[in-house]
Amino acid sequence: MMNEKPVLSIIMATHNNGVLASDAIMSVINNMPHNCELLVINDGSTDESDQIIRDLTHKYNNIRYYYQPKSGVSVARNRGIELSQGDYLAFIDGDDLYSKNFFSVIMPVLEKQQYDIIAYESTRDFDTFVAEQKNDLPYKLDTRYEEIIQKTFKASHWQVWRRIFRKDIIGEDRFPEHLSYFEDVSFTPFQYLKSKTLCKINSILYYYRKNRLSVTETHQENDIMDMSHALNKFITSVKEHPETASLTTMAMMNCYIELRKKTRKMRGYYNYSHEEMQLIERLKEACLYKNIDKKHKKFYLRVKLYQFDLFFSRLKYRLLPRWIRRQ
Repeated sequence: MMNEKPVLSIIMATHNNGVLASDAIMSVINNMPHNCELLVINDGSTDESDQIIRDLTHKYNNIRYYYQPKSGVSVARNRGIELSQGDYLAFIDGDDLYSKNFFSVIMPVLEKQQYDIIAYESTRDFDTFVAEQKNDLPYKLDTRYEEIIQKTFKASHWQVWRRIFRKDIIGEDRFPEHLSYFEDVSFTPFQYLKSKTLCKINSILYYYRKNRLSVTETHQENDIMDMSHALNKFITSVKEHPETASLTTMAMMNCYIELRKKTRKMRGYYNYSHEEMQLIERLKEACLYKNIDKKHKKFYLRVKLYQFDLFFSRLKYRLLPRWIRRQ
């Protein structure tokens, strides 16, 4: 790498990704220009990852590699943020891939230094990913701030690897280190709320690999606590900044839908703890009906009447055969 301040720092957190980590790293450095850097944070891998990554660092001088005891993806990403030198930050998981077109599309946008957050498309379908890389059609940039932020909060797809952040926008914000899942939900939307300029690129630049052992493909009791944390952060934010209610209401409803789903998966029915019911009571006060679209109105009613939701769910669980109650 040249001795110049990088425009973009790419942070990769990896844990026991083995050969997939090598694929992820190569998808970055194969086309990475000299004014970018890759930071790989190995979060206590016990497989062959450490040796694989060290071999790559000996072969390529544009990888900065750090090993830490197992501490979680949030700690790894936060360490990457602290160590990064770029004006912009991007994230890639240790088992995913960047498109070979990533830098040719992204760098002209970044070098203008106009946008606080630049989002792009991703896919979980490898054939689609490969086909898109062969696509010679010009991509489009959408820079309409109000339309982008409204669509973003409505969809509530908060994965950090789907966008690039200006480091100054992130400031002192960090990923919540006590969370094992949903850490993106407690981080990404709050960067959007601080933004002034946004850009959306209609090109698939990221392949999110399907991994059934991934934390995002499993259900754990901690998931409920993590989503509760994200929902509580939204509620606190909208109370402190009521002018954001038109944006955050949709995001809060999507948090509640996910919390509700996780509760049923883990406990068999919508069986909320006392703390979770207190959280739903706060959600009832924070959500504004006028900001809810047709798709989410039924969930709004389930928030307002959650006690009935609990009663009928419990009744169904106790009285119906197992194969019916799972439907």
